[in-house]
Amino acid sequence: MKKKITVLLRYPKVEKNQWKRELIEKLQEEGFEVSIIFGEKSYQRHAFAALKDFGLEIFKKKSSIDQQKSVKLYSYFKDKIHVETVNDLNSSDCEKKIRKINPDYLLLLGSGIIRNNIIVLPKKGAIHCHHGYLPEVRGVSTAEWSMYLGKDVYISTHFVDPGVDTGDILLRKKIPLTPDDTITSVRLNCRLHSVDLIMDTFKLVESGDYEVIKQRPEEGVQYFLMHPFFKDLVNQKLKRIKAEAV
Repeated sequence: MKKKITVLLRYPKVEKNQWKRELIEKLQEEGFEVSIIFGEKSYQRHAFAALKDFGLEIFKKKSSIDQQKSVKLYSYFKDKIHVETVNDLNSSDCEKKIRKINPDYLLLLGSGIIRNNIIVLPKKGAIHCHHGYLPEVRGVSTAEWSMYLGKDVYISTHFVDPGVDTGDILLRKKIPLTPDDTITSVRLNCRLHSVDLIMDTFKLVESGDYEVIKQRPEEGVQYFLMHPFFKDLVNQKLKRIKAEAV
């Protein structure tokens, strides 16, 4: 019997990252039965989230946020696999839909903070790929904060628990920096590398031959959305890396 993965996403009207489409299709190729639940139907919330995450760059015609050809994930998948929409991924409505699907795993792909009433539903656990070295760097803007603090940039997969990025760690992967990098390119690179790391994570968990790395709350720091002042400092660091490489 195929193992079931339910992917949680927020934005059905605008979500079109190519790497997420590629990941879902790879999971299908590996024999998983994949379904998707989208939350956040409101256009206003869509626009606010895009501005918060990417700033005015979101309005550029040729944005470097995702340089690959992309399509809206909702439109692409709605006639191919089981796709649902809800107003809130933490709602009782979402809970009922997940219970009906009865998945082995939840996969959180930019779903925001998911509460325990949802986390406990899958038979084998909820998994997330965090763009930081766990347990040291938790929260958001973690690639930027890592560079600002002079740390290596990592992505980490982990089981999700009620805390913020505090669940048992499964795998980590270092993201190399290049002389031509910007904050945007580093973030994109984290996303692209997430595809293989998430695939490796599901293969590992399904094998049953693995050990998790337990986290303690005091081991790491939770970071918050980086202010433009600090982003400028990070970009200056990246420019120095480029100058030193010449």
